[in-house]
Amino acid sequence: MPKRDTRAEIATAFKESVRKTSLSQTRVADLISELGVNRNTFYYHFGSKYDVAMWIFRTSLAAKLRHDFPESQLVSASFSSTGAGKDSLPYYVHKETGARTLDTSGYYKALVATVLEDPDFYRKLFTPREHEFIQQVAETLIPAFKDDIDFILDGRYMPDETKALLADSCAHQAISLVEFFLVNRGSTQTLLDKHMNPFWNIIQESLYTAIQEHPINRF
Repeated sequence: MPKRDTRAEIATAFKESVRKTSLSQTRVADLISELGVNRNTFYYHFGSKYDVAMWIFRTSLAAKLRHDFPESQLVSASFSSTGAGKDSLPYYVHKETGARTLDTSGYYKALVATVLEDPDFYRKLFTPREHEFIQQVAETLIPAFKDDIDFILDGRYMPDETKALLADSCAHQAISLVEFFLVNRGSTQTLLDKHMNPFWNIIQESLYTAIQEHPINRF
């Protein structure tokens, strides 16, 4: 008899519950009752229902990024909600196009493609009503954007507070992009056409331009 994959079973039951109701209405107690497992088993794999949501999102995005990009361009971080082990999962891409320039257009296309594989599920997650999930996504992305800012700065000065502000802004712009595609699915074909939408790298291009035009000097 094959070994039971409890983590995957929890994820599957969780997705079905969210699709039928919402993330807010999905309860851990209902999941463990449906699966016939105890609370200790659930919390061995996940720290909360938000961790389940993040694990599903992170593993799906990681699979897409590994398919689309070489290993050398992948930015990874561990996902560990409990003592069940750590997974190092790609969540971002660092593709240099010049001394201080980056191209993340392919990353955003991969990000959008990931959520559009299951729009009914992700539409319930990427909504302002689910603040805690949105904040977890932002906190995952912020370190990568801070690294991008350092790359663009190339040793030039910027206060940590300013860097944090810019990184947070970029993370929420990325989240807003996902939300737009989930709400406006009829526009997907046009927006994926590079001739109709040459703006996939707009977050990076705007960040680069702003940093170049507003150098900060130490006082």
